[in-house]
Amino acid sequence: MDIDRVNTIASKWTILGWFAGLAYFNWFASDGTSLSWWTHALLIIVGMFAASIIIGGGIALLFAGVTKALTGRPDGSIDFFAWGAFISPIFAFFAAKYVLAFVAGI
Repeated sequence: MDIDRVNTIASKWTILGWFAGLAYFNWFASDGTSLSWWTHALLIIVGMFAASIIIGGGIALLFAGVTKALTGRPDGSIDFFAWGAFISPIFAFFAAKYVLAFVAGI
């Protein structure tokens, strides 16, 4: 397995983490905020891309730096990128909470 394949998997799981966070913190929550349907659509569509690019890409860049520091090359090992595929969805899940709070406060 190569780094591109691992990052593709991490991106897909990050999107799943984003949707799970939206569902947990708003749609199925007993104290969820009341937002209009177009706001939900915006959070789903824009948030999906933003979470994948910002969180997934940020974690991949972070672990590329760690890999470079340890092996001398950013693509020297796949190990840290695999951890990124595990950590990115968790960050996206909890980021949904803060994005919902921000959007509800506007």
